[in-house]
Amino acid sequence: MKNGIKNKLILVFSFVFLLLLTASGCGNSNNDINDISDEAPPTNDITSNDVDWDFYNQRAEVFVSAMATADFGSAVGMFDEAMTEALSAEDLQVIWESLLVEVGAFSYIFVIENEVEQEIFACFVTSHHENSGLTLRVVFSADGLIAGFSVDGFPALETAEIIETSRFTEYPIVIGEGTDWSLDGMLSMPDDWAVPVPAVVIVAGSGASDMDGRTGVSTPYRDIAAFLAANGIAVIRHDKRTYTHGLRMFEELGNSITAWEEAIEDAPLAAELLRNEPRIDPD
Repeated sequence: MKNGIKNKLILVFSFVFLLLLTASGCGNSNNDINDISDEAPPTNDITSNDVDWDFYNQRAEVFVSAMATADFGSAVGMFDEAMTEALSAEDLQVIWESLLVEVGAFSYIFVIENEVEQEIFACFVTSHHENSGLTLRVVFSADGLIAGFSVDGFPALETAEIIETSRFTEYPIVIGEGTDWSLDGMLSMPDDWAVPVPAVVIVAGSGASDMDGRTGVSTPYRDIAAFLAANGIAVIRHDKRTYTHGLRMFEELGNSITAWEEAIEDAPLAAELLRNEPRIDPD
């Protein structure tokens, strides 16, 4: 993509994202628009991560499919009020056609991933194109209207697993079981290696992340664990406390949350699980 077009896209998507923050108050498909227009919004329980993602994913698929078939009028018809004022059907057409210069002709939707943050429901739609993949972050309000969208990445077309997973086995675990802040985790244990084996705990970086470090279709922590386990090193990765208990942490601790509560306290608990596993070197 030429730099001029790319810079214009960045400006447009930045503007859309700013509108999203303002509106939210925090800074191969045969589906048709008519099939979803009369559906009632679901009742979601964000505190327990109980979200009707089928409701939002279907809308995200319809939105991307509408652009792929040049039905930009139907696509903008899914916008909320702020987005309707920000982007016309003609504007959306310019954005989509500029993206096609980069990724090539649309083929099909490959996968949709999800993320929820307060009352924002994000669908990461990865589509297969002639030259590469394209991941769009389509953001919905609770009632299913599109409150913003942006480009999240251009993943490679290859979808085969790079790591040979037959070389290790994964076991679900719980970090801090029996405590107020228990977390789901995963132990990746090497197979057919002389025991005891060395081991590591993956400690997540900033932000609320699940055990895979999932961002769109990227799963860096899972990928790191797979590579290490396939090469003889046991790995524990786990959901971050702010991912599982974020709302309760804010209600109970407010602005007094530190790195200790966010991540550090859970790392020794994970290390202790490793030391108690007989196939792992306790030192």
